[in-house]
Amino acid sequence: MDTPLTYAKITAPSAGTTVKRARLLERLDRAHERRLTWISGPAGCGKTTLVADYVQQKKARCLWYQVDHGDGDPAAMFHFLHLAVQTATTRSRKVPPPEFAPAFLPGLEVFARRFFRDLFAQLPSPLLIVFDNVQDAPPDSAFYDVLREGLFELPPGSHAILISRSEPHATFSGLLAKREMALIGWEDLRFTTTEVEQLFGLFGQKARFRDRAQNILSVTQGWVAGIVLMTAVADEMDFSRPIPKDAPVQTLFDYFATEVLRKVDAAVRSFLLHTAFLPEMTVLQAEEVTGNLDAGNILAALSRENFFTSRQSSRQPIYRYHPLFRAFLQNCAEASLSAEHLKTLRGKTASLLELVGQVEAACELFIAIEDWQSLSRMVCSQAPILMAKARIKTLAGWVGAIPEELKDRSPDLLYWDGMTRVGFDLEQSLCRLERSFTLCRERNDANGEYIAWSGMVDAIVAAWVDFRPFDQCISEFRALQGRHLCFPSKEIEARALSNIVFAIAHRRICDPILPNFVYRLSEVIQEPLDLTLRVSAGASLVVCLSGWCNFAKAQMILETIRPNSRRECPPQVWILFQVANMLFCWLTASFGDCRRAEKEAIDTIRDTGAWGMELLVLNQALSCALSDNDRNRARELLSRLSAILNTGGPLSKLQQSHPLRWMYHYYFAWNDLLEGKLSVAREHGEWSLNYAERMGELFVLLSRVAAANVAIEMGDVQWAEIQLAAIAEIDRENTFILLHVTKLFVEADLAHRTGNSDKCLATLHEAFALARTYSLKNTEFWLPKQMADLSVLALEAEIEVDYVRSLVRERNLRPETAPRHVEAWPWPLAVQTLGNFVVSRNGEQLSFRGKAQRKPMDLLKALIALGGRGVSIARLQDALWPDADGDAAERAFDITLHRLRKLLQVEGVLDRSESRLSLSAHLCWVDVWALNDLIEMALTAIGASPTPGSAVDIDAIGAKILRLDQGAFLEHLSDEPWASYSRYQISKRLGGFYRDFGRYWERQGQPDRASEFYQRGLDAEARYVEASLRYL
Repeated sequence: MDTPLTYAKITAPSAGTTVKRARLLERLDRAHERRLTWISGPAGCGKTTLVADYVQQKKARCLWYQVDHGDGDPAAMFHFLHLAVQTATTRSRKVPPPEFAPAFLPGLEVFARRFFRDLFAQLPSPLLIVFDNVQDAPPDSAFYDVLREGLFELPPGSHAILISRSEPHATFSGLLAKREMALIGWEDLRFTTTEVEQLFGLFGQKARFRDRAQNILSVTQGWVAGIVLMTAVADEMDFSRPIPKDAPVQTLFDYFATEVLRKVDAAVRSFLLHTAFLPEMTVLQAEEVTGNLDAGNILAALSRENFFTSRQSSRQPIYRYHPLFRAFLQNCAEASLSAEHLKTLRGKTASLLELVGQVEAACELFIAIEDWQSLSRMVCSQAPILMAKARIKTLAGWVGAIPEELKDRSPDLLYWDGMTRVGFDLEQSLCRLERSFTLCRERNDANGEYIAWSGMVDAIVAAWVDFRPFDQCISEFRALQGRHLCFPSKEIEARALSNIVFAIAHRRICDPILPNFVYRLSEVIQEPLDLTLRVSAGASLVVCLSGWCNFAKAQMILETIRPNSRRECPPQVWILFQVANMLFCWLTASFGDCRRAEKEAIDTIRDTGAWGMELLVLNQALSCALSDNDRNRARELLSRLSAILNTGGPLSKLQQSHPLRWMYHYYFAWNDLLEGKLSVAREHGEWSLNYAERMGELFVLLSRVAAANVAIEMGDVQWAEIQLAAIAEIDRENTFILLHVTKLFVEADLAHRTGNSDKCLATLHEAFALARTYSLKNTEFWLPKQMADLSVLALEAEIEVDYVRSLVRERNLRPETAPRHVEAWPWPLAVQTLGNFVVSRNGEQLSFRGKAQRKPMDLLKALIALGGRGVSIARLQDALWPDADGDAAERAFDITLHRLRKLLQVEGVLDRSESRLSLSAHLCWVDVWALNDLIEMALTAIGASPTPGSAVDIDAIGAKILRLDQGAFLEHLSDEPWASYSRYQISKRLGGFYRDFGRYWERQGQPDRASEFYQRGLDAEARYVEASLRYL
């Protein structure tokens, strides 16, 4: 509840009628050349009055902030400054300052810069920003770091003034060294003789004190609070003794003020004592506390006479006693009022402060009088508000003051005590939340049970150390549902379902009850919910639905939870959405979209300092980079992960986190396997499995997939089989479809490498059928070489041909050896040279009819005829431009190569390296290359020892060769010597092969087949003879 007293913290005091200290006002003017001014001096020396007068004289646009002890909680400072923006004249088109959240604590200084940058953008410029009573912030708090970073964002022409009883805090030493900070100290603030005389004039006492001015100045040494008090008791004072320089200011003030208070009317004295515990007050509030209906006149007179009472102009006048005066009055009240009266006064004051929304001041008084019942009520009513604004430190101070024996009987206090420890002390947090849960269960309080249970899960997630405590949470939730099947509210249901889905997904991913919770949560988040809760719940859903390969539903959830824009939602919510988006994009192989989401998340983290969420982004970014085989990016990300783990930094508290350790070893195992560092990969894999056991089934499954793949590469069949058997044991029902398909591919790879062809093909049938059904484009622990090899086997066996071809294209799969013998392989470019000359791109035949296209095609034909790889450019120039001189031939070649590349439109298919040109064997299929490979395979097969099914394989190879042999090589170029020689070589080899193959079938007792190959051999030999004659 924000009231006028709340606004007093961010409202400039009125200077009233005061001494015009021209020399200091000029100093402040000159100080504007620097970023800030630090004004320091003892209490009561006129610091605040000076700056208030300066603001009034200059009619400056000013934001005034009263610092107090509560600003040791940085969230409090951000809250009140946010309030200041809302109450000032704002520019609505500008981005408002972000709300503070615990995720920003690791990067608090970064957040501060972003916050102040947006704050200053909202306010008119040039701006004067004043922080008064800076000394009241705890010296070891983050307040000073936050303030320093924030002031770096001051726009040009603007200035900051910091008012303190202390010298500049060490945090600001750099600004002082760089001459960006001006200083006005106690020696500057001491009143001069002229200023003392002006002060007496304001009091209407100039004539009376004309002869005493120098004496008073000498005694008080220019301390204006002492001057004012001595003026009131001048007749009783001994002016011969100056104030000792080392005397405590409060002691001196109390001495003088006691004399003044004796002279005050009893009713006024009582009024002063009874209002001493109000930090600020309106007239009505003063009347309420004192019962004095003349409160307005008393306060106005104190303010008008500048008697340590200031008046702030706002919607209604607010009065504030000077801190010295207030402390003196409180001491007097404690000395003169009975203990019972004093406790009643403090209690009455606290209740009034609570009523008007001054909750911090109210709680301080309740703590002082040990009114635990009232304090407990305040904690329970204010805790949701404070937690929403991340004012955890403030709440922790209140709840920590309540005796343990009282908290232990209150489930609400235990809950809030536990929640203030979330992210800081897992053991104590869980202890209190579990106790709260138990008390609620004993009282049959469904609302409290669900809330406390959700808090337990939040504590485990925030700690990010060990997921084993989820086991108890999962068991408790099932029992809880048995007691209270219906949820108390939609918000509680959404939070509880989101947490149980997260817990089961990470600890027991294969639990058959998980789908029930997932589909119910999918319905609940369609309801109007808090944006943070909606996005958090949606992220858990995306994990599960993607794991089950229900990508359509996952995408629908993403659209449901998508914030309108980055500027319209809290930064941590935007980051969490981008992380969920990254997960979806990674698993659907949309790597470009994944990297764009990563950039959005990282940019937001850098802008706001939300480094507490960086690990979530790193996790998905590494999966994306490694799946896409982007080694450079993977190394960068692994380097960052290593820095977090090994050298501390913003997330150093997570160094012993099991999830972080698991991430480190799992991703290093993946990367090292891709780079061929098998022994290192195995060691990382074993460590990842070790940490996975302390986390949950999801991580165990992933680590065992990694271990199995490493074992296969190392030839350790037994260890690979152990890992695969363990995976099957965990996921008996194959509910985790994504991982089940991943496991099938690993099993197929193992079967292939151990020579078990039947098992390999059967497993590939199942794996690719599931992959096609669920439109899979990626798997866990994706290994491009493994998937390329398995795709070759699948297409050889005509398994899910259309799907496999599309997967090869989309994932750009390239086996180490180009599979030219596989007819169904989806080559980007295919060239037929036997019989007709045909060029196809992605299965579509290209048409080249224009005259301008003839020479580029001749270059392609000549390149193939001369071997296709590493062909000398000079040789190509001689073949195509025999009559041109060197320079002309070179220019003609460059132009023709450029045109050929434009015609083919396959990036990388033509590689020019130094003085040689090559046709990519991975991007381009050429029939004569495939023919050569098949002939080698056939001759190897017929010369090997017979094995079951080998005749079928040989027959298939022979059939492929017959289909490829469509006629003479480039037969339409009969007069070109470079074509004739290749034609001669190819025909000669075909003739020899057909002869050998015919003899093979004769030995097999199949004369009809032998006759077919002999006949084709005769045709080939006829072409060979013709080619020989033409070449000669």
